[in-house]
Amino acid sequence: EFSQLSRAINECSVGIMVREQGTAPVIESNTISGSLEDHIEVDCMAQPTIKHNLLERSAGRGIAFLTYSGGTVSSNEIVGSRLAQIEIKDGSDPLINDNNIHNGYSYGVRCTDRGHAVIRDCKLQGHG
Repeated sequence: EFSQLSRAINECSVGIMVREQGTAPVIESNTISGSLEDHIEVDCMAQPTIKHNLLERSAGRGIAFLTYSGGTVSSNEIVGSRLAQIEIKDGSDPLINDNNIHNGYSYGVRCTDRGHAVIRDCKLQGHG
């Protein structure tokens, strides 16, 4: 188990995957680029804190919240994702605060399938 990740991650399938109830890492000060799927995938009721990261050029989503997950996404730059920059679905409910979300090929923030979010003080521009 880990409490903080801080590194550069380039050209992988999924940059960081956080799964399972009770999992709550701090994902901070990373650069993740060129993921083939999602840069960060949060699933199975996990509750991470994701802050001060640069997430760029994902072939999938920048951050995906799946299956009743939550947590906090703050002060990140998310740019150039092919799918949604942030997708929230399947009953997930994160707090999205003070992020710069721009130049994606699809949605800036997308909520589907009972996904809920509080979105505050984000700068969203130049999407799809």
